[in-house]
Formats: sequence, C-alpha cells, structure tokens
Amino acid sequence: MATYIMFSKLNGEGSRVALQDRPDRIDAIDQDLEAMGVQVVAQYAVTGQYDMVSIVEAPDTDTVMSAEVALFDQTHTQTLMAVPMAEFQERVQR
Repeated sequence: MATYIMFSKLNGEGSRVALQDRPDRIDAIDQDLEAMGVQVVAQYAVTGQYDMVSIVEAPDTDTVMSAEVALFDQTHTQTLMAVPMAEFQERVQR
C-alpha cells in the first residue's frame, strides 16, 4: 500500500456548521474513504489553510483520486504521495 498525505478543507455537507449539528460527520467521511479502499492511518485538526491533515494508505493513486472526486461535495482536498525517506534515497541512488 502506498502512503498519501491528504490536506482537507471542509465545505458543503462537511462544513464546520454541519459538524456542529452532526459531530460524527468526520467519522462518516472516514468510513466512506475506507469503503472506497482508502485506509485512514492518522488524522489531525490543524490551523491554517486547511482544516484537517490525514495520513492515508491506498493501493494506488487511482484509488485516492476516485475517493477525492466522490467527496467533492464535502471536502476540498490536496493530496500528496509520501515516500519513506530510505526508499526515496534508494531511488535517488539508482
């Protein structure tokens, strides 16, 4: 499984106002992700440009992209593929 860093900004059904009415919404989004093949490893509320940062694992980039598209009405995301430093260094030396 590949690791991805997902930056999320809540909107629409996932907005802060919606979270006040339904605080379990984040858990529901996580369940939606897992149903699409994306496992949430860790998740943090953050200050700044985004509302949350999630560390996720998925079999491939297509799976992550499909999940992002499916959640467009709830979150705006920016996702980065993460490569362990040792693996990165190994690739650079090739």
